[in-house]
Amino acid sequence: MPVGTEPVAVGVQQSSATPGRALVANFGSNTLTPIDLGSMTAGAELSVPGNPTDVTVATDGTAWVTAGGSLVSVAVGAVTTTSPIAVPGLAEAVALEPSGSEAWVALQQGYLVPVQLPGGTVGRTVRVGGRPSDVVISPS
Repeated sequence: MPVGTEPVAVGVQQSSATPGRALVANFGSNTLTPIDLGSMTAGAELSVPGNPTDVTVATDGTAWVTAGGSLVSVAVGAVTTTSPIAVPGLAEAVALEPSGSEAWVALQQGYLVPVQLPGGTVGRTVRVGGRPSDVVISPS
C-alpha cells in the first residue's frame, strides 16, 4: 500500500471493538499516513511541522509524533493535529508513561526530556550521551 516518502515509524491505535488505525510517519514528505486496519486502506496524508521520526499512540487514541524540534499531538480518529510543543533540540523518538500523563522525548543531541501531557510543559533535560534513537518506558 502506498504511503508517503521515506516511511520510518508506525504507531498503532489499539481497539477491542474495531480493528483500529495505524499512523505511518513519513520522514521524506513531512507527513503522516493514516491506515484503516479493518479495510487495510490508506487515507489522505496529514502534514506535520518537520520530518517525523517516531509515533506512539496513547490508550485514549491520541498519537504523539516527534517532528523536527517538536512533539505533535494527533487525534487519530479525526486525523487532525494540534499546536506543536517545542522541545530543546531535534526530537528523535517518544515514549509515554503508562498513565499517559507524561512523554519522554529522545533528542538527537544526546538528551532525554520529559513533557507533561496534555499541557505541554517541558521539563529539564537529562544527558544520556550519544545520539539516542529510541526510548522505551516499562509498564511497571
